[in-house]
Amino acid sequence: MFEFEFMRNALCAIILVTPLFGILSTMVVSNRMAFFSHLPE
Repeated sequence: MFEFEFMRNALCAIILVTPLFGILSTMVVSNRMAFFSHLPE
């Protein structure tokens, strides 16, 4: 699976981006900027 260079690059990108999105989404929710979570009825 990892004999292809693009697979190694994709794995490295996922490992680097995933914690960043986790922290960013926590900041968004804690700052009450999640606009689409409470849709008006």
